[in-house]
Amino acid sequence: MTRVSSGLVVGFVVGSVVCLVASPTAVRGAEPAVDERATETSVESESAAPGEPRALARVTVAGPGPRSLTFIAASGYGYTESVLGGGDRHDRAMARLGAEGRPTPWLGLSLRFDGRYDHHSIPGQAADAGMVGDPRVQIRADHALAGGFAIGARAGIWFPGGNAPSIDLGATTPELVAMASHSSSGPSLPITVAMNLGYRSDHSARTATDASMLSPSDRSALGVSAFDAVLMGASASAGRGRVRGYAEWTWDLLVGNGSPAPLTSPMIIGAGVRVAAAESLGVEVAAELSPSRRPEMNATAPLVPIAPRLAAWVGLTYAFGVTRAVPAPQPPAAEATPPTKEPPVKVAQPAVQDPAPAVAGDDGPKPSLPGGQIRCYIRSLRGRTVEAEVEVREVGHEPGNADASAPQSLHAQDGRFELDVVPGSYEVRVSAPGYESQRRRIQVEQNGVTLLNVDLRGAR
Repeated sequence: MTRVSSGLVVGFVVGSVVCLVASPTAVRGAEPAVDERATETSVESESAAPGEPRALARVTVAGPGPRSLTFIAASGYGYTESVLGGGDRHDRAMARLGAEGRPTPWLGLSLRFDGRYDHHSIPGQAADAGMVGDPRVQIRADHALAGGFAIGARAGIWFPGGNAPSIDLGATTPELVAMASHSSSGPSLPITVAMNLGYRSDHSARTATDASMLSPSDRSALGVSAFDAVLMGASASAGRGRVRGYAEWTWDLLVGNGSPAPLTSPMIIGAGVRVAAAESLGVEVAAELSPSRRPEMNATAPLVPIAPRLAAWVGLTYAFGVTRAVPAPQPPAAEATPPTKEPPVKVAQPAVQDPAPAVAGDDGPKPSLPGGQIRCYIRSLRGRTVEAEVEVREVGHEPGNADASAPQSLHAQDGRFELDVVPGSYEVRVSAPGYESQRRRIQVEQNGVTLLNVDLRGAR
């Protein structure tokens, strides 16, 4: 059993170039990430944009993403227990390569190539093995709503092939998925929940012209279907700092005349962890379980995709044109300012330069940083910087409350500002003539820089 679609290398390179050209920041260099509405993130947290590309996610989180080009790579192992009742087993090595470009925050274009090597062993018989490779193209559109809600749609095309190398155009399989998500942030643990609902018009079984001649191992490995599918999925993710965990559930409910029982349809439950390993590099690990019943495997049974019973994945993402912030460096112990009983000093810095640690000079030691910093970038929806007035207020500040810092008013001359603050929760209000005002809640971590990207809408 071997099925690798032709033109894979050429198609992947062309698709990557298309994504690269469509992503302006990938050519011009890194720019501040801009969302349709203001978006914030802790210095050590994952990207502020819910719609950022993921290497392993099965459920798509709705939401605009930063203009960028992201390359994706993943590999995994899957195990399926006996499907013939004779002590057989099915082992699968899986790999994934992809590229996704964001020419605008609301539009995403991606190309993905999924490959796998299957090995089916039956006691007393020769093992059967083979490879499968499938390219997939996707386009998505997202829109942010008020209150942390977002909606979107994703259209995809799968190009399964017959005997290598070939593409069977009659087997081309399209799908359309609607997406909705809600993200909450603030002093509590940031949580994002998402739901997907869609439909796949599946023609992939046309690549197997004579299904009755397929061996049981080929039926387990091909991954094609004689039935359309209603696509359902839900996920939840939470975390703070560099690490974020997630759990998800997907169910491709097979439908149509003669379709198998619902619980035979592929269902996958997964959980994983994402880590911001560096400024542009993300690392992901995940484990999956398929509780689906196994379909009939006789020669007259229709083809049904069979998911591995257990699977483990590791993935990488590398983004061009968007930078994950890194923790601000702590002053060396030898140069640290001796502690005093006076409260930390708050310093507003209109210039956009990295803060320097406290250094003892001829005039005595300079004041150390308060422990955190807010950096804000303000633009219009068309990407132009906006001169704006900004008020930063510590959450919980009330008149007469000595434990909270006083509000600070700043003027963002060139659409950006920096402000040194003590760690905590803050509310940032941004206003500019001709634009709708925005109010955002952010969290500043100890020795961290919180990036706040604001995209102002024109006043109506």
